[in-house]
Amino acid sequence: MKALRLSLVFIVICGLIYPLAATGVAQVIFPSKANGSLIEKNGEVVGSKWIGQNFASNKYFHGRVSSIANNASASGSENLAPSNPELKKKTRGKQHRNTTKRKPNNV
Repeated sequence: MKALRLSLVFIVICGLIYPLAATGVAQVIFPSKANGSLIEKNGEVVGSKWIGQNFASNKYFHGRVSSIANNASASGSENLAPSNPELKKKTRGKQHRNTTKRKPNNV
């Protein structure tokens, strides 16, 4: 009975009190960061400072291949190994699309 009571106490402390306190402190001290560092344009949320974005122009750095199109509401990834032929195929396809859009440099 003592073990059950102690378990319930720790469930309440670790599962309710601590997360609520940490969230409350974060909202007070860092409200922008606690809410996802959202970027607004004309009053509409268009992205986040910390989540990868899809860029169509070659003037931007292109991050790693995303299986969810950098959509933060989707969860998970394919977790393909660097040696996986499917990942190589996807990466090669993206590289080809990016290089065909580029204009040659006049060197």
